[in-house]
Amino acid sequence: MAAPVEAPTPAVEPSPTNVDVAGSPPEPAEVHKSSAKWPVVITTGALGLAGVGLGIGFHVLAEDKKGEAGKLGDALVADGIGCETSTPRRCSEYSDAKQAFFDARTAETISFIAGGTLATAAVVLAIVWPDKVRPSVARGVQPLVAIEPGGTFLGLAGQF
Repeated sequence: MAAPVEAPTPAVEPSPTNVDVAGSPPEPAEVHKSSAKWPVVITTGALGLAGVGLGIGFHVLAEDKKGEAGKLGDALVADGIGCETSTPRRCSEYSDAKQAFFDARTAETISFIAGGTLATAAVVLAIVWPDKVRPSVARGVQPLVAIEPGGTFLGLAGQF
């Protein structure tokens, strides 16, 4: 019968984090920079500014359409035409001008809201998104939940 063959044991090389030099604690894990923060912040901010710019453009368009509808309405009143009882071509033009004003005003509002939200999100991301990520700290955070007859507590515990 053949004798059992033992597999060679691989040598473990010491790394800088597990070597104890003269009783000193191991070095903390290397801090990595987040590479996505500023491209995301700049892109979000640019989209926000574009939305605000569109809002300004739609505002100018809405004011133009408002003036156009006002002139058409004044002309109808001056000529004694009532659009409630008849539907001449001029009433249709007036109705279309009013609808164009309302459409431009709606687009203005949506653009301002979207642009303002994105611009605010860019500022919040720039402030809140950390420049450096410490993996060892992130693992130490744990949720806390306490449910008692008088109330409930939700929170986080760990090193921030």
